Amino acid sequence: ARFVVDEAHCVSQWGHDFRPDYRRLRDAAAACRRGDGRTGRPPIAAFTATATPEVRDDIVDLLGLARPHVIVAGFDRPNIHLRVLPVAGENEKHRVLPGLVGGRRALVYASTRKKAEAAAGTLQAAGVEAAAYHAGLEDDERTRVQEAFASGKVRVVCATTAFGMGIDRPDVDAVIHVDITGSVEAYYQEIGRAGRDGRDATATLLWN
Repeated sequence: ARFVVDEAHCVSQWGHDFRPDYRRLRDAAAACRRGDGRTGRPPIAAFTATATPEVRDDIVDLLGLARPHVIVAGFDRPNIHLRVLPVAGENEKHRVLPGLVGGRRALVYASTRKKAEAAAGTLQAAGVEAAAYHAGLEDDERTRVQEAFASGKVRVVCATTAFGMGIDRPDVDAVIHVDITGSVEAYYQEIGRAGRDGRDATATLLWN
């Protein structure tokens, strides 16, 4: 009855490298039959929480949408408290990180694989159950970490930007960035994984 694409921005900004199969969705939809017996492909719906006007145009073009009805909602989440914490350097980032996580369920974002692993190591040394996630891990390990976080077995994941898509845990209380993101859109997508149950949550950016 419908051909539905979630995380639709992947056809644009990440589809060519992170999730290349997104570039094949137009042809996949064209190969499907409509549920009502009429000719042509099923109606397509595409959803994303991260779409600049340019990315929205890409989604329309790359999915082959004809005269789509485009709905754009705001991304302000009043229950997420944004703060910037100045730090003197990498050593201070690691010194304050365990306190920022505390006993909460959290996501820690870093700019590189090495920094994600270092953040996880810092938290583990402080007695916090944490795991690293990045594209350099074996597929089985990435799957294990993602499923452990989604099921609640792992409380904190330290990751590059690859982590979090498709995960809808409502009880993430904190998102901490140990590095500045590459774009404002990436930042608000990542902090938007906090506070989905409506409770107060914090998004902290460590700024050197």
